Amino acid sequence: MSEMIGVTFTVGGNIPVGLVKELLALTPESGPSEQDILEGLGEPAVFDGAENYGNLDDLKAFCRVNKLSYMHHTDAMNEYSSDTEYWKPGMVVPVVVSSDQGGRFMVSMKESRELCNRILRVARQGLDPDFWGGYNQVLARINNLKERINKEMPLKPKIPALKVVG
Repeated sequence: MSEMIGVTFTVGGNIPVGLVKELLALTPESGPSEQDILEGLGEPAVFDGAENYGNLDDLKAFCRVNKLSYMHHTDAMNEYSSDTEYWKPGMVVPVVVSSDQGGRFMVSMKESRELCNRILRVARQGLDPDFWGGYNQVLARINNLKERINKEMPLKPKIPALKVVG
């Protein structure tokens, strides 16, 4: 049994001219044509459609092998939640984030609670430099909190323009 679930796939980076047809063979049905891509979009290529359970594993593997950045959004449907996966060259594994139907990243109640607890700990301990061992320590603590928040709740990445090379 299959479920056709809506997807949006955004891809960017430098793609060799000889791989454009292969890329297009893997994408959902709606998006720029081969001619559009060859002439230069000046922005990432965005493809929309419906795929079996929102699965675009072959396309994502193609992008990773060819060092093309991507963002794959899957709509919510029935018992399936909406999520967004992204990858850029240099990342070891893709990041998957809960998102709404518009692809905006969402934070779970558990993540929100943990963030609030961390902020409360800092607030309760205050920013008294004597408590933290000096102003540099205060700034280091705040910076550490910011880094942890960014790691656990990443911002939506900017996908580069899809550019044909070679």
